[in-house]
Amino acid sequence: MIILHILFTSSWFPNKKSPQNGDFVQRHAKAVALNHLVTFIHVECLEGIQQKEIVTTKEGNYTEIIAYIPNSKIRPFNFIHKFKQYNLLAKQVAPYDLIHTNIISFHTLWVYC
Repeated sequence: MIILHILFTSSWFPNKKSPQNGDFVQRHAKAVALNHLVTFIHVECLEGIQQKEIVTTKEGNYTEIIAYIPNSKIRPFNFIHKFKQYNLLAKQVAPYDLIHTNIISFHTLWVYC
């Protein structure tokens, strides 16, 4: 069997702000990790934080990296900061074979760059 390293991403994902948001996406990624290496990256803007926080969880073949960035009152800034952070996280992840994106939105456009 060929083992792939799959980079998962989604604009909906459980996080500090919305713990149930996109839990089905997280369960899908964990199911894929039964047969492949999976790294899930997600970026969320949070009120009340002053600097970026990165939370990494590893469970078997499944690694989850969530970056929390300060929320800006100027919405286009949030998009730009999220876009940059997704790019940084994707570059930090070991080489991957495939990108799987659920719930495509403006925040996941970095996949196509």
